[in-house]
Amino acid sequence: MTECAVGGPGLERGWRIAGAGRVRKDACVRFRPALAAGALEDESADIVVSLYVFEHVPRPGFTLGEIRRILRPGGALLAGSPSAPAWVEPIVERRFAREMKDGMRRRGVHIHSLSPRRWRRLMAAAGMQVEFLTGSHLMRLSGNPLENSQLWIRFNQLWGALFPSLGSEVYLQARK
Repeated sequence: MTECAVGGPGLERGWRIAGAGRVRKDACVRFRPALAAGALEDESADIVVSLYVFEHVPRPGFTLGEIRRILRPGGALLAGSPSAPAWVEPIVERRFAREMKDGMRRRGVHIHSLSPRRWRRLMAAAGMQVEFLTGSHLMRLSGNPLENSQLWIRFNQLWGALFPSLGSEVYLQARK
């Protein structure tokens, strides 16, 4: 087992990586502060995993640029976020911006809406190629026994694959 620090609000050192292969001690870093300080060297990471982060960052394009900077050639980004259909995204973005301006929405909560189309645009602007993008979850039924049934899970996976912009979440793999 290797100690691992991860980025994000409330997540501190103490996470462990377990696996069949060896993991370098420096394989995992507390990303957010290190990235903000520019402490990560160019082309120093093979993979970056970012789940439920981009809807919170003030400048997703800048953040993707920094991820691209630290990825080695051929390095991968695995990302996921809540999703909205492309036609809903501008409406939600305007609402979030208005609420931020009026002090009704604070940093740390969702300040961006990311449709599959927007993810593709962000990746293209950062010079990264999307290899795989899928939606997930027609709807969540938290607390409902159906939520963990194999049939419900498969239905949601199929829905996300067929209609990525109509799922409530989107996941992607992109390469530098």
